[in-house]
Amino acid sequence: MEALMSKILFSKLTESLEEKLTFMEHFVIFDCLQ
Repeated sequence: MEALMSKILFSKLTESLEEKLTFMEHFVIFDCLQ
């Protein structure tokens, strides 16, 4: 049970990290275009 919970938490963490990364990438690309 605990292993499953940590797995879910970890996947949610990595998901949000990926979202932040893509957001930052878009920001950098937008900055370069100006």
